Amino acid sequence: MLEISDIQRVDSCDLGYLCGEEFYVGKVKESDSSKMKELGWTDIGEY
Repeated sequence: MLEISDIQRVDSCDLGYLCGEEFYVGKVKESDSSKMKELGWTDIGEY
């Protein structure tokens, strides 16, 4: 089971990318980060 907390919808401009897209940002435990990557999520900055 993954525990995701503090989920927010963020505009791409706020993350330093070209404007016009939205991203979902959430926090997970360090031990769950590899499972999130398997599901297609990326770390901030790995667009």
